[in-house]
Amino acid sequence: MPLVTDKDVSIFKLRTIWFEERPYDVKGVDSLCHMYCREKVDERGFARESLSTLVLDLTGGSDPIWSGMDNDCRKYIRRAEKEGFRVNLNTGQDQFLQMNKDFRRAKNLSPYEYSEEFVKNHGTLFTAELNGDTLCCYLAIHDDRTMRGLQAVSTRFEVDADRKKMIGFGNRLLVWEAIRYAESKGIGEFDLGGYYVGERPDAEMEGINRFKRGFGGQLVERHSYLKDYSIPLRLTRKAVEGWNRIRYRKK
Repeated sequence: MPLVTDKDVSIFKLRTIWFEERPYDVKGVDSLCHMYCREKVDERGFARESLSTLVLDLTGGSDPIWSGMDNDCRKYIRRAEKEGFRVNLNTGQDQFLQMNKDFRRAKNLSPYEYSEEFVKNHGTLFTAELNGDTLCCYLAIHDDRTMRGLQAVSTRFEVDADRKKMIGFGNRLLVWEAIRYAESKGIGEFDLGGYYVGERPDAEMEGINRFKRGFGGQLVERHSYLKDYSIPLRLTRKAVEGWNRIRYRKK
């Protein structure tokens, strides 16, 4: 069964369908988004955005994933366990929402924020706690066959060296625990949530790629499709997107 989420924005009803093979029309909504479809198609009325991502095959269990990780990734996970990190499931949603807001503000990113309703009712949230202090969070979403990492955040954008090192350990532990959780649910694949393949060198994105490569996986393409049925919504979206390109463009 696909995962379906609905959201009302002003007078508009928006629907998102996750992890289908290909896009299809739905009646009774003003806008429809198919997220992370497997097939690349030209479907009438849908705008397509393709992206690369790393996918881990869980059909053989998590042991092969552990064996296939690079040495540093395994070392950091073991270090997190040795330091006494505690991983919590589906708690600390308010902390996650605030961390995400602070992160996007610090990075001058557009202020997209996951709603409290989305995180609590549709997301799976993993938090890493050390000595009673939540250092980092990892939000994922899944259906019956795919779990995908959506957002990783930590307590602060600027941190001292020791705290930054602990956050690095905790972030890797959270992804590993999310992989193990997916395996326990009988989910067949774990999507690490995107992989930068742009032609322009980007040191920050390459750092994120390096983090994800540590877990292994196969590089594949996934495709998202958007269709606005409402003309007023279509015009509103174009105006907002134009403003955001001006406001949040990189300096």
